[in-house]
Amino acid sequence: MKKYKREDISNEITQEMINFFFKRTNEHIQKVQKYGKLAVKLFPNLIENIDEFNYDIFHHDTSKFKEPEYIPYIKLSWYKKIEIKPKDKDKEEINQATHHHIVSNPHHPEYWSNQSGILINKQDRDVIPDKIIEATSMPNYAVIEMVCDWMAMSEELNSNPYNWAKENINKRWKFNDSQIKIIYKVLDIIWKN
Repeated sequence: MKKYKREDISNEITQEMINFFFKRTNEHIQKVQKYGKLAVKLFPNLIENIDEFNYDIFHHDTSKFKEPEYIPYIKLSWYKKIEIKPKDKDKEEINQATHHHIVSNPHHPEYWSNQSGILINKQDRDVIPDKIIEATSMPNYAVIEMVCDWMAMSEELNSNPYNWAKENINKRWKFNDSQIKIIYKVLDIIWKN
């Protein structure tokens, strides 16, 4: 793959960028759905609303295909692909799109928080924000979809969702003991097998 520098990146969205975004995002959604189907089979008693869970899994991350998320997520996907940090202008757009995404999708703890303001780290959206996000009202079905999302990302990045859990539970997001047990139960049964 060609090595890029930030100054090599045009402000224009290219067809290559769009194609990569669609491919990457659709593959991610398929992975989440794969894990979600397993969760329905393995944890029907934990998922208090299977219809809602199935609906959310089917529509997982589809908000990324509409504005205000679409263009910024194309850029974000591309920046991650070429492994460089976004330009400042793009970073602000990406932060706004990320904030919209996490407060609009039930598989993100921020959706369930009653906290106001920007709920991400403005300097780096992947770094824990200054204030912990209250997620204790998140229902089981959303917690399980969140874990399916973590597993899909770990599969894509060749990483480990246990590390993500360890780095973020009760540091980025405040979960109660019951939620934490569900998180690790899903990881133990689905990810380990």
